[in-house]
Amino acid sequence: MRPEIMYESIMYPSKKIRLEAKKKNIKLGFKDLGAGGIMCASSELCSSSNYGAFIDLDKVHDSMHIPAFMIINSETQERFAWISPKKFTSRILEIYNEEFELPNIAEGAKASAIGKVTKDTNYVVNH
Repeated sequence: MRPEIMYESIMYPSKKIRLEAKKKNIKLGFKDLGAGGIMCASSELCSSSNYGAFIDLDKVHDSMHIPAFMIINSETQERFAWISPKKFTSRILEIYNEEFELPNIAEGAKASAIGKVTKDTNYVVNH
């Protein structure tokens, strides 16, 4: 597969999500997990708005059974962190898991809600 086709197929669901949210006037946070993994992306998204986060590592899908410290900090390509109102979260999961069929693309792949934004500025990880 040509890299640009792969990139477009990965980005398609996120573009669809952003367009649907915009039509409904729903504000979202979005960040590629990239080099800093879940911890970096989620803490940057939350702290930029003076919020905290509660992350439940037991809800992160992991087909390789790696240690928790690696799950939260590992570089991850083509994976994204979203911050969404509860009322729209199920739609994000539906787009990735059912319409985009993420579970059929790779072993252990699945979009899921793994945490929540908190009103305090603490960053809490459960495992």
